[in-house]
Amino acid sequence: MNIKYLLTKNKKVKQKIFFSLSLIPVFILLISGYVVYDEFVQKSLETSGIDYLEFQNVFESKNPVFLVLNVENVRDKNQDYLQIDVGNVFIIEKNLEENICVTGIYIRYPQTISSSKPYYSFKVQEPDFFLPDLCGKAQSNSQTVQAGIPLIQNQFLTFDISNRKSEHFYPFDERNTGTLFLWLEVQNESGERVNIKPDILVNTTMPNWDSDVKLNPVKVDVNSLGIDAYKVDITLNRLKSIRFFVVLLLAVSFFIITAILFVKSTSTAIELLLAILLGLWGMTDILIPDSIQTTTLPHLLIISLYIYMVLIVGLWINTLNFFKKKCHIWRYE
Repeated sequence: MNIKYLLTKNKKVKQKIFFSLSLIPVFILLISGYVVYDEFVQKSLETSGIDYLEFQNVFESKNPVFLVLNVENVRDKNQDYLQIDVGNVFIIEKNLEENICVTGIYIRYPQTISSSKPYYSFKVQEPDFFLPDLCGKAQSNSQTVQAGIPLIQNQFLTFDISNRKSEHFYPFDERNTGTLFLWLEVQNESGERVNIKPDILVNTTMPNWDSDVKLNPVKVDVNSLGIDAYKVDITLNRLKSIRFFVVLLLAVSFFIITAILFVKSTSTAIELLLAILLGLWGMTDILIPDSIQTTTLPHLLIISLYIYMVLIVGLWINTLNFFKKKCHIWRYE
């Protein structure tokens, strides 16, 4: 009775263990599905542009001017750039205190830092974006919104090499433009400069990147005049799904290699070994884009898995020989 009870109990314990282990791939599939779906929705909203609700929120603000800043990642051969253009500039006339014209927009890297003043100094001439005939009249009771669409030119920004994680750390690398400054050229009816800080909506299109755009209001010195501006920081990280699947594939490969130790059949072990060899060989092409021509973290980890596989095979052979000797001694006895 005791032997039957122990066998039955051990069988139930094994069933529970196998059932628990079978839940692991289901759990991984659920997480991976959520990561991919969440990012898919995020990217579809990104490429669809700015929705009506965002426009409505801006129109209800107290600022008289707001602009839409379009940011897109562009690749030219082996060089990445950020393409920036101004999609739309709107003047909300009900918020104006005087008649104004927005004549241009500046998007500049920092040039000099003034030691005598606590902000950045710029010497500029022409704006980066010209806005012809974009004027608004002060009307206290009016709900009118005047819009201009000056989408004629754009600007290419390079990434700051000194302020980023390099491709060696793919997929945990990042791109950063370094700090940019954005301000408006606004004039009143007399042609005098008016200092107006706009509301900004950033519309990003980054199909292969997760973008983070930060806008902080700052004071800058432009041609010896104090101007309200925005400090713009744009950081690009690899997609969460790419990071997740790189870690997942490498971790699964590690556990499969370890599983060789528990295989008793020589033919099964050889088949598993060949599958792992081909899998690791093809994994480089799957995980690492063709655009990356340098040695990355996955490269090093895959080489480490090859070394680990050799060690596991050595342990498996020694273990197999040990059991064969034991069986031979028992048979002899």
